[in-house]
Amino acid sequence: MVLGLVAWLFPGDVGVAADPSVDQGEVVVRTVDAASVEGRLRRFSLAGGLTLQPQGSAEPVSLPAADVVRIVRFAGNAPLRTGGAIGVRADRYVEVSLVGGGRLWVEPIRPEQGGQAEDTEDVVLVATPFLGSLELPLSMVERWGSLPRGVPAREGTDADAGFAEDRLLLNNGDQVHGLLLGIDAEGVRFETEGTVLRMGHAQVAAVELVADEAERVEGLQAQVHFTSGERLSSGEITCADERIELLVFGKVKRRVPLSRVRRLEVSGGRWSWVTELKPISVEHTPMLSLGWAYVRDGNVLGGPLRVAGREFAHGLGVHSESSLIFDLAGEYETFVTEYGLDDSAGPLADVTVEIRVDGAVAHRQAQVRGRQLWGPVRADVRGAARVELRVLFGENVSVQDRFDWIDTGLVRRSEPVRTN
Repeated sequence: MVLGLVAWLFPGDVGVAADPSVDQGEVVVRTVDAASVEGRLRRFSLAGGLTLQPQGSAEPVSLPAADVVRIVRFAGNAPLRTGGAIGVRADRYVEVSLVGGGRLWVEPIRPEQGGQAEDTEDVVLVATPFLGSLELPLSMVERWGSLPRGVPAREGTDADAGFAEDRLLLNNGDQVHGLLLGIDAEGVRFETEGTVLRMGHAQVAAVELVADEAERVEGLQAQVHFTSGERLSSGEITCADERIELLVFGKVKRRVPLSRVRRLEVSGGRWSWVTELKPISVEHTPMLSLGWAYVRDGNVLGGPLRVAGREFAHGLGVHSESSLIFDLAGEYETFVTEYGLDDSAGPLADVTVEIRVDGAVAHRQAQVRGRQLWGPVRADVRGAARVELRVLFGENVSVQDRFDWIDTGLVRRSEPVRTN
């Protein structure tokens, strides 16, 4: 699979070569029943749903957006040609991590460059590779810039741990705690102990902001994954005529060629990733004394989820012997997963897999070994309170047993839950 032509946006940007044999509208659609449908994308919107022309069929397929898990372009996983992993100039753009898992590459600009009348402390005026100039709300920013090597990200907002304040990290290694006042084309304004600092962008490695309590987002959302590595969620998206139009930050609409999109993922519909839930019980039984924590969207070594030569974005990395229990609260009808030993596991790895619903074994597979992806496995969880994911010792106890639950999700009930 090779990526379609991405225009050279600025001198020095990274592009990819076009493949004339690839139809830019060809996609793979994953649905809530774990089926994958290939074909040409005719139209998609959160309001109107999906219309797809399957390969080898004269009849189009229509699905409500709530039944769509993701849409992946056939051309969406090609490596970039040269010059870096993101497809944009790292010396020009700043990486910004957004609330809710988004990411943008931005260049701060002056108000007159973007057409805004004046600067404010609540937004940053930025230029982006694909979306043009934007007003980026600081309330949407978790981190401005990239953490220096060896500096861990902060977790939580424990005042006793010093996490109740914003953190400014400088390129000389210094760290300052206080309050971010604003970011503009000239640099960063930061207040600490009653003193206002003005730091140029060349001096700043990153700024971490204390996140406000996130508001619950109602209705369907779609996260767009661009070929630049950027990710952005929107509640108003339309794909048609080889273009995607989306509402950005609830304010402005932007149109982007579909060739610049790798995939779309729908949230708020009938599908929920298990990684979005916090387990109510986590147990790991080591063979000796070494314990392993489970990892969301990565293997237990901290690397990507990779099974049978394929890499996956969603899943849980564990090590035998492990048990994860999730509270279902009777809200779902089907549990769906694939699984396998991570490709980092050695040739001696061997495990037994169990899925239990309210304590009863719904699925069991012994002698799970490397280089094979199992599933999709479905379990009926209608009316169930809990689902348990167990990875048990195999023939060689816990030797090399690095295991991945892949594309693990829950399908919400299609009818409302009735209460008396």
